[in-house]
This record gives sequence, structure tokens and C-alpha cells, in this order.
Amino acid sequence: VGVSHREFEFSPFAEHARAILYQYNLLLPRTQPLATSSLSISNCLATKPYRPFALLRHVEVEHCQEAFAMILELRYADDGVPNSLNEDSNFVLCFSGDTRPSSQLVRRCRSYPTSRNRDKLGQHHYRRPPSLSQPWLPPSTPPQISLLIHESTFLNDSQGRVDAMKKRHSTSAEALDIARQVNAKACLLSHFSQRYRHVSIHDAIASPLSSSSVDHHNESADPMRSSAVIVAKNTYPFHWGIALDGMIIPLTHSGLSKLFDLSRCVDALMGLNSENPGHLA
Repeated sequence: VGVSHREFEFSPFAEHARAILYQYNLLLPRTQPLATSSLSISNCLATKPYRPFALLRHVEVEHCQEAFAMILELRYADDGVPNSLNEDSNFVLCFSGDTRPSSQLVRRCRSYPTSRNRDKLGQHHYRRPPSLSQPWLPPSTPPQISLLIHESTFLNDSQGRVDAMKKRHSTSAEALDIARQVNAKACLLSHFSQRYRHVSIHDAIASPLSSSSVDHHNESADPMRSSAVIVAKNTYPFHWGIALDGMIIPLTHSGLSKLFDLSRCVDALMGLNSENPGHLA
């Protein structure tokens, strides 16, 4: 639509683009039961408008020129049932795009104002802060990121760390650390280098799981109960997993809480184990 990421949020010339996004309507079928007396063709076919996009923000990150991450706030459909992730807020998705670990992205995620917080403060519209180092809301505002999808181009081995610095990407360990810094409720690692045939849970956190601390025999016998899996799952205080092509996940607490187990199932189907780190193609 002729509007750059940098212009979308503040430029008056981007008003048409903002309107296209924020006024986009979906029609949802009626979910509440109808009284027998009101049954009719028109009532049975009744729909209600639903505007899923509440707010979109772009954050400049460290990759190439004009590289931006995205923070997208989604409204839950109002069907009279509290959403299962957080009854008091919308769903906030952060997508890092290609980037090195970005302190600016951390600041913007930690200070992101959901629509509920904006309404409390009587602030429905935001202007550019005087400095990028200043948060949009006071630091006491609790973090609001429901799901962080962060690039994890390289594994956290010696070669991966060198390549990540050289090519301005992130390692798996760096991506998970960003999720910890923003206090995300869930994290999905994505955008792996084609040098890897498949990235397993053990590959993603290779440093904490040294070969001397993993009982490979027990893992092959019962991968969901091995000590290695317990360490991997409890290393980070949020739900996390590995993205793969064609993945579709529900944006609910129950769906995101299964990310780790889903990744373990994919690892089992691929016949992978931690004795072959990186699984080079």
C-alpha cells in the first residue's frame, strides 16, 4: 500500500493503511442459543462483526537496513466466554523477523501497552516517545507478550555463534534468552539455517545438556520421562518449542502449553537423538 514499516505507526499519510488493518471485519456465526420463539431463517443465519486486529507496532532491529520486528495485538472473539489465555487482556504476538538479539525489541515488548491498559490510562492513541530509550508506559506495567516467535538461525555451538555474529542472526540460546528477558508467556523458535536437516529440543539448548549429563539409554527407552527432557523443559520459565513448516497452533493457553511436547513428538517421529547434534544436512 506504499507505506513503510517506519511510517505506518506515526505518519498521517499512513492513515489509510491503518484503517485497512484496524477496521478489517470478519463475520462470526452466532454462538448463543436462540429461543424457540425467535427461530427464523434470518435469525439462524445471523452473524456478528469481529475486528481481530487491535494494534500493530513495528520495532527496528539489528539485521540489515530497514529491518523491523512486529508486535501485533489480537482481540479475542467476543462470544461471551472468557478467553483461556488471560481474561484481562488480548493476545499479543511478537515476531522478531531476522535480527541479532535486540535490546530495543526487549524494551518495547516489556513496555507494550495492551488495549486494556490504554483504556485504564485514558490513552487510546500514542505518539512517538521523545526517545527510543523511553518506554511507552511506566516500567511498573506488567509484560504483555503472549507469544514470541523469534528467529533462531543457528545453534548455540562454536560455529553457530560465530556465524550468528557474522551474518547478524541469532542462535537458539540467544532467542530463548530474549523470551526470558521480555517475560513472554510462550516462545516459538523459527527460521533455522538450511544446514540443519532438523533441529531438536536438545539441539536448541545444547549447552545445558552436555553429553556427560544425558542418559541416552533412558531417553531412547522413554523420551518423555528422561532426565534430559526434564532439564530441557524446566530450563526456561515459559512454554517453548520448535517451529516447523506447515505448523498450525491454537492461540490459547492450552495450545501454547503443549509446544514442548509437540516438539518432542516431532523429534521422535524424525528418529533423532542428542548424539547427533545439529543433524547437519
